[in-house]
Amino acid sequence: TGGAVVAPPSAAAAVTPFEKNLEVWRQLWRVLERSDCVCQIVDARNPLFYLSSDLRRYAEDELGKPMLVLVNKSDYLTEGQRAAWSRCLRGRDVEHLFFSAYEEQRKLDDGARRDRAGAEGRDERLSSIEDYDDDDDDDDD
Repeated sequence: TGGAVVAPPSAAAAVTPFEKNLEVWRQLWRVLERSDCVCQIVDARNPLFYLSSDLRRYAEDELGKPMLVLVNKSDYLTEGQRAAWSRCLRGRDVEHLFFSAYEEQRKLDDGARRDRAGAEGRDERLSSIEDYDDDDDDDDD
């Protein structure tokens, strides 16, 4: 019994229909060739799981394009976790930034609320100025 044992393919190793579609890969290659840089977005909860070293190698080595890894959902991480992931990524020579779409959306929503409140305040002020002008017109009669 000195034969090799071949394990059946696991679900994790299975190729999805999306990955089998050659047209998808052609489109990706065309976009990469036309781009000045490549930004790979990974989930902060486990960046290495989502980080494609093949994409990075192709972009940097084959195309000579810089690659930036955007670590999204960083609001899920503590300061210590962000520091640990940063050390890990720097150790792998991965240029990266931490980002939180949730936090950025909150900032946009807050700004829109302030703008609406400011616009309502301007409308009220304009309305009171118009009322004042109307009162002024009555004095001329």
